[in-house]
Amino acid sequence: MRETGIVRRIDELGRVVIPKEIRKTLRIREGDPLEIYTDKEELILKKYSPVKSLENYAEGMAKSIAEKTGGGVIIADTDNVIFVSGTRNKDIKGKRISAELFEVIKGRKSVCAANSGKKIPIYIGEDSPLCAIVSPIEGDGYCYGAIAIISEEKPVDPEVIKITSVCASFLARQFS
Repeated sequence: MRETGIVRRIDELGRVVIPKEIRKTLRIREGDPLEIYTDKEELILKKYSPVKSLENYAEGMAKSIAEKTGGGVIIADTDNVIFVSGTRNKDIKGKRISAELFEVIKGRKSVCAANSGKKIPIYIGEDSPLCAIVSPIEGDGYCYGAIAIISEEKPVDPEVIKITSVCASFLARQFS
């Protein structure tokens, strides 16, 4: 485990303040769920990923979208790529999403980057494939992640945009 050099005291109600620098680095915002557990003598706080908890739905959905659209599909939470289907780029799974993709997710609107000429890399790194479509998984005032189609440098059929949007909406309803 990496030490930060920051020490915080527990207050009389048992609360601890997580420093702003750490929250910013880990993209932890007010209202984000944290998982709390222990390992031997360590107390561990981990950002909870509701999208990851829908493993069967999300994986099946990614495969179905890939089959119907003929393209690569990723499903990401607000931090990492959770599932990949329909592409040779299986090594994308587990990578930290790019700041550009995070901003689209945070904006809570579907974006068709392929038709607008916008460049949205999937993960942090120069070799990252680009997103053709990004549909945020959003519901109950919270944004959980996104479904994205991997770009093939060609315009996207409006039906594919609808498919990803409907699937993102379906996944969001699983959290209600």
